[in-house]
Amino acid sequence: MREPTPHRTSDATQQSAALGPIGLLASATADEHTLLAAVLGQMPVGVVLAEARSGRMIFGNARLQEMFRRSDPFVEETLAIEWEGFHPDGRALAREEWPLQRVLQTGQPVDNVELEIMRGDGTRGFFRVSAGLVKDGGDQPTHVVVVVDDISAQRDGARALAASEERARFVSRATNDAVWDWDLVTDTLEWNEATSRAYGHDAEEMRAAGMSWWYDHLHPEDRERVIEGIHLVVEQGGTSWTDEYRYRRGDGTYATVFDRGYVVRDREGRGIRMIGSMADLTERVRGEEARAFQARLLDTVEQAVVAVDAEGRITYGNRAAERLYGWTLAEALGRSPSEIGAPTFLDPPPEGLMTHLRNGEGWSGDCVVTRRDGTTIEVFAQQSPVLDANGVLTGIIGVSLDISDRKALEQQLRQAQKMEAVGQLAGGIAHDFNNLLTVIKGHTELLLEQPSMSPVDVQDLEEVKRAASRAAALTRQLLAFSRKQVLQPRPFNLNATVSESRQMLGRLIGEHIRVETELDASLDLVLADPGQVEQVLMNLVLNARDAMPNGGTLTITTSTDDFDDARVQQAPGSLRGRFARLGVSDTGAGMSEAVCARIFEPFFTTKGPTEGTGLGLSTVEGIVRQSGGFILVKTAEGMGARFDVFLPLSSDEFAQRVHASAQGLPVGRETILLVEDEAPVRTLAARLLRRAGYQVVEAANGQEGLRIALAHEGRIDLVLSDAVMPEMSGPAMVKALEDRAFELRVLYMSGYTEDDILRRGQDGTRASFVAKPFTASQLTLAVRRALDE
Repeated sequence: MREPTPHRTSDATQQSAALGPIGLLASATADEHTLLAAVLGQMPVGVVLAEARSGRMIFGNARLQEMFRRSDPFVEETLAIEWEGFHPDGRALAREEWPLQRVLQTGQPVDNVELEIMRGDGTRGFFRVSAGLVKDGGDQPTHVVVVVDDISAQRDGARALAASEERARFVSRATNDAVWDWDLVTDTLEWNEATSRAYGHDAEEMRAAGMSWWYDHLHPEDRERVIEGIHLVVEQGGTSWTDEYRYRRGDGTYATVFDRGYVVRDREGRGIRMIGSMADLTERVRGEEARAFQARLLDTVEQAVVAVDAEGRITYGNRAAERLYGWTLAEALGRSPSEIGAPTFLDPPPEGLMTHLRNGEGWSGDCVVTRRDGTTIEVFAQQSPVLDANGVLTGIIGVSLDISDRKALEQQLRQAQKMEAVGQLAGGIAHDFNNLLTVIKGHTELLLEQPSMSPVDVQDLEEVKRAASRAAALTRQLLAFSRKQVLQPRPFNLNATVSESRQMLGRLIGEHIRVETELDASLDLVLADPGQVEQVLMNLVLNARDAMPNGGTLTITTSTDDFDDARVQQAPGSLRGRFARLGVSDTGAGMSEAVCARIFEPFFTTKGPTEGTGLGLSTVEGIVRQSGGFILVKTAEGMGARFDVFLPLSSDEFAQRVHASAQGLPVGRETILLVEDEAPVRTLAARLLRRAGYQVVEAANGQEGLRIALAHEGRIDLVLSDAVMPEMSGPAMVKALEDRAFELRVLYMSGYTEDDILRRGQDGTRASFVAKPFTASQLTLAVRRALDE
């Protein structure tokens, strides 16, 4: 570019000067170009200079780059090609609609056109654009000048302000809540008229005080949190704020309020206004707290509480109701009670129950309710009416209590009381009967030992002995179901017992029944009386045989089974722990529910009058219960029956107490204190012991035995005593002697005992047992074993 002549100006220069600094820039010298560029760079608007011929931009000032958020200069670009613009209605701006192009095409200037243009960072802004031609001396256009002004903030602010004011007016008219308008620029606060009515404050006083009024009326415990929270939203660019706090009324009381506000921001993101409303929650909070407290109380009770409205729809149910009926509250709401388990009344309600309820009268009684899973339970139900102030029925409150367990316990108690009564009678008879049988069997054996007896006499005595043995077996059955027999538990192999008994059982049941066994090889030892368990197995097999007169399959199984708390609840009569299971099942006719409920009752039988005593299964149940186990039955008519006997497993402690049986009839010279209240039994026992070489000191009861022992000068090697005696029992006498520093070996004689300590030998003494009726060999073997332990 050549140097300008100081005193001479060309026509082109004069024409460019007519457009001001922009026109001069097109024809300026280098120095003038630099000077004018600096001037344009300071202008508050954006300036663009483009070639008229190509539309290519050759200059853009710094303000233009700032407005359009560009870091590179506006050169080598054509606005209509490189940029994206929009009309006010959102339509995209075509190439020929850009102000620069319009000037080039029409030659006419464009003044103050408002456009929405995409900035360099992808955001949109609103701009006011003007454009005009720069011509040379020959009136030919050489350049186009575009002037751009950023009006985004004004447009956004005006739009937001108008919308905010419109919303504020609408909210203020449509609600009874306190509506406020906080001008964030001037920090002033406006309230609507509802504020004065709701909280008892003077509107003018509130308006004059501004934000300080609101600050001062916050509860002291809430003030710091609330103020910090609302300012944090404004300062960190948030759009909404909510909080619940206490606000002081005009009378000094505090209202619980829920406050919410929305921030209006300008185009630059600065908060300019915040509009909100404050709702009084005091009564609602009190009601919710009361209802929540009542719900918590109702959830703690065991009774199921269900409320229905006047139309019979469920409106409430507590947690106990959910557990009882199996429906969640969400599922039950809106349903009728009949949909979630219509009750079957056991205690019929009065006729016209609804009429009674409408008259304010309640009702209570027993019902059977069907739960969601189809199971039924017995409940005690109460129905109470809910009446309004005019006495009109608005709902019903039903309270139900599950009484299934109570009913089951009552039934068990009645059964236990019946069994106890029969057991007391049977036990008493058996005790006396065993004493008599002891004398009969003992003297019969003594007579049979006499060499002078003729063959006929011997035969007669053998018949007496066999009859006594059969009578003793019957007595054991009586004691078994009354659970008063003396058991001798020891560890043994249940599988071996089943295997050894199979051949005998086959002979008992006949060839028309097939016997199958499924024995668990890993089964631990069982702790029980092996002889009694054999009796259990035999009775169950015979019971199965009678159920299959036309043949079938009898299956005997063994396994180990665990019962936890949940399973115990599901199986009435079971016990918690780990047990050995002995199962006996048949393919016979099965039993009805009514028959199954009575099978363990003594003397109950479905057989003919000459076909059974009714003691078989009651004996089984007695032995199993006394052994520390239980028995479960599964049966149905036409489906056969299965009896599962659960027996306690053994441990090393008991295994170490197993002793081998002595051989022969041992003798001795020790001194024995014999205490027996039945004179014939005492005489027989003394005779048998003296015959075996023992020194015997006799006593007729426990008190006499105590006196004799205390007065005896020599050593007493063994106390042989009846366990159950009037005035002082055998164990009580032994305890009295031990308290006086006697070291004793004890052997109890007993026809039965209810005392677990005696049965298990855990009374602190080295006690053994010999069951009545006993033979001479049984007595002498037991005495020798007790002395040698």
